[in-house]
Amino acid sequence: MRRIQMPLKAKSRNIVTTARGRKIDFEKLRRANETATAVGNVPVNARGDEIGPGGKIIKKREEIIKEYYATNPKAVANTQAKPQPPIEETKTVDNVTYVKRGGIWYEA
Repeated sequence: MRRIQMPLKAKSRNIVTTARGRKIDFEKLRRANETATAVGNVPVNARGDEIGPGGKIIKKREEIIKEYYATNPKAVANTQAKPQPPIEETKTVDNVTYVKRGGIWYEA
């Protein structure tokens, strides 16, 4: 009896087959052109790095993102969680301990 081997699953999820049957790996294509200047009015490369004259990187993408989140006015402020009310009572039923906080029983 002859064994039929199933084809292996492609490693990249962005592989597309064209109408002519050619396979295009968009992830590989994107990685190969990371440093190429993007098309448009914004001076950035495909990664998102800010580019100056001669194609030199002025600011890396990570710095731009960090700066944005540091100055973002809509960001959620770091706040403390509400303190839990003090334990009013404790009970042990069938080796399970329960505590009463704010009039509600919780398993401890």
